[in-house]
Amino acid sequence: MKTDIIDTEKISLLSLMKANYRLQYVQDDDLLEFLSYSHFRKFRKGSYIFMEGEDVESLYIVSSGKIELNMNNHKFQEKIFSIIGPGQLLGLSEIFNCHQIHTTNALCEKDCTVAVVSREKFRSIITTLPSLSFAICIIMGNMIGELRHELSLSSAEAKIMSYLKNLMNNSLTTIDGHIQIPREVRYDKLAKILNITRETTSRVFKTLKDRKIIDIHKDYYIILDEEKIRGIVPHYSCLSQSYN
Repeated sequence: MKTDIIDTEKISLLSLMKANYRLQYVQDDDLLEFLSYSHFRKFRKGSYIFMEGEDVESLYIVSSGKIELNMNNHKFQEKIFSIIGPGQLLGLSEIFNCHQIHTTNALCEKDCTVAVVSREKFRSIITTLPSLSFAICIIMGNMIGELRHELSLSSAEAKIMSYLKNLMNNSLTTIDGHIQIPREVRYDKLAKILNITRETTSRVFKTLKDRKIIDIHKDYYIILDEEKIRGIVPHYSCLSQSYN
């Protein structure tokens, strides 16, 4: 392993990746080897890490900041897919795209730092990192499963509870035994992600609060009825145990 070039910044990023529940069972040696081939790049708020139609050149691991993944349809209407944060992989699905073209935009909502691994290097080393390659297969499979289930959700409440469930799976913070979720996405942006109106989004959150399923604070949500939310959709969380 190229331990000679593993610096403190990459060690810090390793900790963030291990906090990602989908990577927490990947062996540290595999993650360190992977990061040893990366270099860091900084992007200003409002800039794009990549845009639709550009060649896929790299895989990215978010070290700091917040990135909106979106695209424009044929009517030039924006569709927001997700918000990517520290410890998460960016561009994973497209790095395997045979067309080698980005189909989405990665917009920095804040100043961002990402670790960059070139497409060629990633493809050459991934087969030598068994626990990481296994995790990536599971992540890609879960992406497909979650997409299929999302397409089947008809009610706004189901979509919002599914969104909260995904956040719960990534949260390690608790208050008085209840899961605390950072409230980082505004209702208008979340409405675009879920393909519902802002008014409906606000109404559903108020209903969930009135039913004591969640509590809403300025900067975070508290999950009061974890069983209710986890039961709204099938369990797709990958790597809930080592080599599940």
